[in-house]
Amino acid sequence: MEKIDYLKKYNVFNIVLFLWVLFIPVKNSVYQISVVLMIIFFIYHSVTFKSFDKIKEMINKEKSIFMAFGLIILSMIISSIIGINTQDSLKETSKFFIRYILIFFVLLYFYDQKFFSKETLTKIILFSLSIYALDGIYQYITGYDFFKHLPLMDHGLTGPIFNRNIFGFIMAIGTIISFFILIESKDKRYMIISLILLLLFSFNLLFSLSRASWMFTVITIVLTVIYTIFSGQLTKNKILLFSIFILGVILLFTTQEDLSKRFFLLIEGNSSNRFEIWLDTLPYIKESPFFGYGIDTFTMLVTNKYSGIHNSTIEILLFLGLFGLISYLNLFRVIFIKAFILKKFFSIFFLIGFLLLLQFDGSLIYSKLNLSVLILILFFIYIQDKKTT
Repeated sequence: MEKIDYLKKYNVFNIVLFLWVLFIPVKNSVYQISVVLMIIFFIYHSVTFKSFDKIKEMINKEKSIFMAFGLIILSMIISSIIGINTQDSLKETSKFFIRYILIFFVLLYFYDQKFFSKETLTKIILFSLSIYALDGIYQYITGYDFFKHLPLMDHGLTGPIFNRNIFGFIMAIGTIISFFILIESKDKRYMIISLILLLLFSFNLLFSLSRASWMFTVITIVLTVIYTIFSGQLTKNKILLFSIFILGVILLFTTQEDLSKRFFLLIEGNSSNRFEIWLDTLPYIKESPFFGYGIDTFTMLVTNKYSGIHNSTIEILLFLGLFGLISYLNLFRVIFIKAFILKKFFSIFFLIGFLLLLQFDGSLIYSKLNLSVLILILFFIYIQDKKTT
């Protein structure tokens, strides 16, 4: 008698996948539980259906990416052991493996088992981001967050996250994905939906006042437009739509004082104390250049005045040293080679913009949001089209 796959039949895994995506930005207990459940489902499914040969095949097929991740883990272990905060650093290393490397493999596994398609995951992402975006609109109109009914305390929309840079980042992701769909789509219904979403996300992105997210979006979209022009995918109707959209953005910047002020701060090179943080950090990197001090030691070494370094390259050098930086560079070398081979050009443009953003905000060592986004980018790069049953 054939075994019943309850995880697939009742969409149990897909429900947990949706919860994982939905709660990544707020990183609450639901996010934590969904990570654990996805791993438990993976163990249950692989044991029940004896998928060990398939797992071995998947690892062998993509061994370059897992070897690259392994090198990063090795650098983390070495830096933790010889660093100044061994116990906590090793704990963060184990979290890095479980939350990101293992979850990346879990996503590939269930995709290979035809639990969901890339279209399904894209819809989950856009639906989740739309919830945050609608809350941003509510906040813009009323001055309060809808879910917690807390007042907007600072300039810039924050949604339920109450951090304008994080909110701007996820709205940038929604803006870019909507733009990608609008570029690729030939179906008028999808074009209309993607245009509505583009307007929704971009409005929230602009009024989050997150300059790093603005830069991320502009770089990614400009690269995409250049590619579509040379590949002949940009039709006259789409050019007209984009022209109207750009004119609307320019109009907002010229009529809204908050937007124009933040824009001129960006043009003037105002770093919001980032340059000072970087300069204060560099002497410590020189003292331990090869293996760093271990994960999450910035406030112990440099200052507790700021929450982080706001530059992933400098952060990697401080925590993991040159060995860690080389490990990360090797990871992205492997990723870009794979993306070029599979001609995943939109993913390449997204990844370039994302990496540039990380030179001003975020972390590639312990940020749940940034690393989960990286895993999703890798997922879309490494999968091939597969229909669900």
